[in-house]
Amino acid sequence: MGCIVITISIVCMGCQNSSNKNERNTVNEDTDLLNIEKAEPDKIHQNAMDVQITVIPHVFNTNEEEISGVYRVFNNSDISINFGDKFIIERKVDEEWITEPFIESLGFNDIMHGLQSGASAEYPLLLSRILKSKNLASGQYRIYKEVEPVGKKNEKIALTAKFIVE
Repeated sequence: MGCIVITISIVCMGCQNSSNKNERNTVNEDTDLLNIEKAEPDKIHQNAMDVQITVIPHVFNTNEEEISGVYRVFNNSDISINFGDKFIIERKVDEEWITEPFIESLGFNDIMHGLQSGASAEYPLLLSRILKSKNLASGQYRIYKEVEPVGKKNEKIALTAKFIVE
């Protein structure tokens, strides 16, 4: 009986702590969109220009059955960086970047990736599978992703890479 009470207390304490956390990356339950609070300029690390993201190919064709490519993160800074799987896709509409909704069943793994100084890593970008709209509008898009210097969770480096859908 004593073991059960302790176990229940630990589970309840864990639930209580997780609900009170002010997490930076969360799924917005009202809109089913991935909501990444964009880094404030004063919290962006000085080495931000040395960390980059690119999308390959630069131009996607809507006539293809599957619209997919990769995004690559380059760490040309003198420090190691960490980042999760989460990102957002935005489309430029009337000179403003609008978040493109993901499919409702999309979830991101809560895995932390590390990238040492001078290294790069490549990840799949399966646009036709992850975006809610299966008929992508032609235009300019971008991926937005945040990374952080190792050991400095409060410092974010905001990365963006533009690409075209035609």
